[in-house]
Amino acid sequence: MDFELNFETPYFQKECYFLINISQDTNLIIVQYMHINRCQKFQGYSAKQLCNNILMKINSDLNNYHTAYLSRELAKAEMCLIFNQVYIQS
Repeated sequence: MDFELNFETPYFQKECYFLINISQDTNLIIVQYMHINRCQKFQGYSAKQLCNNILMKINSDLNNYHTAYLSRELAKAEMCLIFNQVYIQS
């Protein structure tokens, strides 16, 4: 867990964030991207597919640390779908 991550770290992006959920009923990973100027919703069946779609659309808004975090969380969400587990976003 990122216990050391706080608002004063150089890689924290307060202007944008992701809300990630899974739907066991539809086997979908659902991602909401929240930014000061816009809100976008993405959904897909795999972490790779979603990560590619998200980065193609909003890559310029994200720093490398946020991109790595998104990748980790999407992989975790996909594993929770595969193993029928509850997903909790870090």
